Amino acid sequence: MKRISTYTIYLALLLTVFSCDKERKPYDDVPQIAFALKTYTFNVNSATTNVTIPVQLIAKEVQGAINGTIGVNSASTCAGAVTVPTSVTIDAGRFTTNLVIAVNHANLNAGNANKLILDLSASGIKVAGNYKQVTITLNKQ
Repeated sequence: MKRISTYTIYLALLLTVFSCDKERKPYDDVPQIAFALKTYTFNVNSATTNVTIPVQLIAKEVQGAINGTIGVNSASTCAGAVTVPTSVTIDAGRFTTNLVIAVNHANLNAGNANKLILDLSASGIKVAGNYKQVTITLNKQ
């Protein structure tokens, strides 16, 4: 029993010494914009008219209004079933906005063959290299 208590004390001591919380460093690089995720999947039924994709500002402090350009990638398989805005604006003092994409359920292919790939670009601000493209899967229900 004494041995178990000793081991418990040593274990507690080790956990205390090696589990110190590391201080989180604030983002301290150049401001950039990005899609919030790389992939999204939506189940689309006849009542679905829009899907929403967040676009975010990655910065230490909020900026003035930031404009991004949205392009539909040629590898998309459902361009005729969606209407995508050509630009997105993150308003001054904000860190996020939503890109709202109109969906025409009748023009979607049956099943999971509906891929919409969007490219984000901008002038005057950096676009995050690994989040400048988003793939959206639209599953027709």
